[in-house]
Amino acid sequence: VGPVLLFNRDSASPAANDFLGTIDFQGDNSAGETHDYVRILARILSPTDGSETSNLIIKRADGNNIVDMNATEVVFNEDSQDTDFRVESNGDDNCLRVKGDTDKVGIGTNSPSHKLHVQGEFTGTSTGAAHFDNTHSTVVSGDEVVRISFSGDGDASNGHFINFFDSVGDIGRINVANTSTVSYVTSSDYRLKENVSYTWDATTRLKQLKPAR
Repeated sequence: VGPVLLFNRDSASPAANDFLGTIDFQGDNSAGETHDYVRILARILSPTDGSETSNLIIKRADGNNIVDMNATEVVFNEDSQDTDFRVESNGDDNCLRVKGDTDKVGIGTNSPSHKLHVQGEFTGTSTGAAHFDNTHSTVVSGDEVVRISFSGDGDASNGHFINFFDSVGDIGRINVANTSTVSYVTSSDYRLKENVSYTWDATTRLKQLKPAR
């Protein structure tokens, strides 16, 4: 066993919220005053024998909690500051970004415009911005892959379930027609046609119109 740094609160009556120890990283500020730039605190949440719990808190220079690790979760930015949470991958600086000021989540972007905004450059039919996969080996009636809903309104008529855009603008959408059906708004009805056939002779069809001059 290597060197051990031990903080031991030896108490005859341990109680919830007792602090076990604190590590302060101090330095002078521009006024020559001593300031806590980083604080690490450990605290008892429950001293009950057999079900002890605790949390570890990291505070930044302004005194706000930046990380809180407890028995059930790890919380970032519990004090609701304008601080982003960002995860980098090998090739993406913004593999995951949670915006502290706008309450939005970005994947592949540092400025998400929606609650969840996924952005990237993809080519081919086997890659894309998102993939939803239900791996149930025997699909039965009612199994779903994606559900889109207006959960707060029993009649969301004229609401847009999905909007389709290209780089120029809006090219179509799937709307709520009424309480039980949807409507397809598009510049062409091609996608709504069934049994489309291209096995006809255009010249023959034109002659059937009996053009004259």
